[in-house]
Amino acid sequence: MARKPRNEYEERHDGELSRRRLFGYLIGGGALAAGVYYGLPVLLERSPNAARRMEKWCNEVMRQNNDLDAVENIQERIVRLKRELEERVEDAKPIKTFEEFDKIRENLEGNYKLVNDIHCHKGHNWEPIGSYEKPFIGTFNGQGHTVYDLRAEWPERDYVGMFGVVGRHKVTCQGDRYVYSIGNLKLEKIKIKGNAYCGKIVGSNLNGLIHDCYASGEVHGIGIVGGNIGGNGGILLRLSNDGSIDGNFDVGGEIGFNNGGYVINCVPNDYVKEDKIRHKGSLIGQNMNTFSLFDDYSEHIPSKGTIGLDNSPKEK
Repeated sequence: MARKPRNEYEERHDGELSRRRLFGYLIGGGALAAGVYYGLPVLLERSPNAARRMEKWCNEVMRQNNDLDAVENIQERIVRLKRELEERVEDAKPIKTFEEFDKIRENLEGNYKLVNDIHCHKGHNWEPIGSYEKPFIGTFNGQGHTVYDLRAEWPERDYVGMFGVVGRHKVTCQGDRYVYSIGNLKLEKIKIKGNAYCGKIVGSNLNGLIHDCYASGEVHGIGIVGGNIGGNGGILLRLSNDGSIDGNFDVGGEIGFNNGGYVINCVPNDYVKEDKIRHKGSLIGQNMNTFSLFDDYSEHIPSKGTIGLDNSPKEK
């Protein structure tokens, strides 16, 4: 029997929420409301409401950061990232066969490019590339080629997709964000089955750039299930998919759970099954800590498609 994800599932996505709450609880449980005087903390008061105040403050800081990124920086950042990724293609390792494709997991920091279509072996149960403990932190450029018949059926496991987890859990500087990439790829006749964080392309995109991809097939999971991406904290640009999607909560036509990520020019998928899904949307199952959802990142046109539960801060 599949293990049911815990209710506080969002804490496991990219660590942001759990770090905020842990910080708040620690302060609230002991001496709180530290002031800073010439860089030295001074304990000011003890308060049981500290955790709530700290979480509210952190949410506001995150909202302001998201506003700044979305309005001023995102277009320039994407242009720069795509230019850097194009430069990496020339020196990327060519992938010609299914066996070479399967060996990407042996070097999760490498740069790779497809030079022809890949037909997965019949009956092979694909092991997702990158895990929660060892995520994929390289680049993968499909160069317009197609991966056919990939099947990853791990009903009791989290982070199931062609790639399991992409990006770093801890980002040491702004330049580390979004440099991990999967793009220019087609997936045909894909079958994904897992527990939580399930998607055709990526189970959980922590802070990578996933761009210009199309996938057809089916995705089945318990929670945080998306047509292409299970959980997202990075940039999703021009993604689309066809095929059935089902789960119990946070189920989206493109993304199951978007936590602080950007969703740009992604196409909704209405093939989300109706059966008693908590937080279901044709675009996103649950959206949190961002309103950076654009159909055109240069003009900031809000995305089409529905969001099951929108916990994002609202523009004033």
